[in-house]
This record gives sequence, C-alpha cells and structure tokens, in this order.
Amino acid sequence: MQHYLDHAATTPLRPEARSAWLDASETVGNASSTHGAGQDARRLLEESRERAAAVLGCDPIEVVFTSGGTESINLAVQGLWHARPVDTDAIVMPDAEHHATVDTVEALLAAGATLRAVPVDRTAAIDLGVFSARLPGAALA
Repeated sequence: MQHYLDHAATTPLRPEARSAWLDASETVGNASSTHGAGQDARRLLEESRERAAAVLGCDPIEVVFTSGGTESINLAVQGLWHARPVDTDAIVMPDAEHHATVDTVEALLAAGATLRAVPVDRTAAIDLGVFSARLPGAALA
C-alpha cells in the first residue's frame, strides 16, 4: 500500500469534497457576468462562501478565496503591512520561513520595511523568548 505524505504540496480530497468539486465543475460561467450562466456561477460561489463562513464562525465577506498558498501568503502579509500603524516598519520573521513568505517580505524590505529575524534551531524551532522580544512595535509577525 502506498502512503502519500507530502501534504504540504497537496492534500488528497475527501470523497465528499471530490464529489462537490465535480458537481461544481459542471457550472460554467464567469461569476462576474450578468448573463444567466454567470449568475449561476455567482450563486454557487456565494453559497460556498456562506458555507465556509458558517464553518469558520465569521461573516461571508471575510472569506476570500485564492488560488493557493503563495497567493494567500502574499495577500495576508501585504494586507497586514499596508494596514499597519504608520509609525511601525518592522516585520518579525523566523529564518526558516517558506519562500513565498520570504519573497513577499523581501519586496516589503525593498519598499522600506525593516526585518527582525528570529533564528531557528536545528529542528527549525524558534525560541519563543527571542520571538516575543522582537514583537514590541512590530508591524506584523
């Protein structure tokens, strides 16, 4: 029996999720269009957003669908950076971050952010004391 262990790259779909995905793939239309097919796609999208929000305990407007992890990281880091108080410019980041985070932070560093790096040990664990010490006055971590 083969065991798939690289869930960081992709996770196999549960049968009910696969079934829902296959059903949804039958809906063809641009959810931003005003024609019937577009409105069917919009309805499916918004119903999905409402279901996700109910599971997460938030408002549907707070649910943002992205194409994957890199886009999600970029949106979160950039969004937090641009929403920061104007008197903060530091980003706290462990040395062993994913390249998607590093790339986004590097773009912010080029735009004037400063980095407060947090070293990791040989198992990639951070020292919570060091992490905590780097937090005061930071824009994001």
